[in-house]
Amino acid sequence: MINLGADWANVKADDGSFKSLPAGVYKCVVKQASVKQSKKGQEMLVICFDIAEGEYATYFMDLYAKRHEEAAQKGETAKYPNNGCFYQLTEGDFRPRFKHLINSIEESNPGFTFTGDEKTLVGKFFGGVMREEEYESQRDGSIKTTVRCDRVVPVSKIETTKVPDCKRLKKSAEQQAVESVTIPF
Repeated sequence: MINLGADWANVKADDGSFKSLPAGVYKCVVKQASVKQSKKGQEMLVICFDIAEGEYATYFMDLYAKRHEEAAQKGETAKYPNNGCFYQLTEGDFRPRFKHLINSIEESNPGFTFTGDEKTLVGKFFGGVMREEEYESQRDGSIKTTVRCDRVVPVSKIETTKVPDCKRLKKSAEQQAVESVTIPF
């Protein structure tokens, strides 16, 4: 016999379904902003964000809350979904892209001027261009897709911004050779 436990009545049922975020351009809100070092030691701004409105409002916070609940039951700590973070290098050749990011946030939040304090970005809006991209599963090596923030635009340009095509994985020379073989029948 299965022991349901004393808290069985309070267990929230989960049918295992998951509502994926489709590629698109969304109004987003900054939840956290921090300055970190990239793997190569360069300064970067890390913005954790969520969808601000519409059918997918609070998408990343809801996902985080679910992960947090599951991790807490195991005595672990949950991380904010990586898809809900935007990483922008701030130095050297990346300064123009960093400037575009800041200009987009300033334009999306009338009266706001960024002075360099990343904490002032919390609660600010921007347009997030969410692009589908392929990745190789670490579990079984299969090719899967996810949606990530490809770039940022002002909120006023959400309706006119084109969603980029899916970013495909680069195929190895071996994969390309196998695919180019023609079968004579």
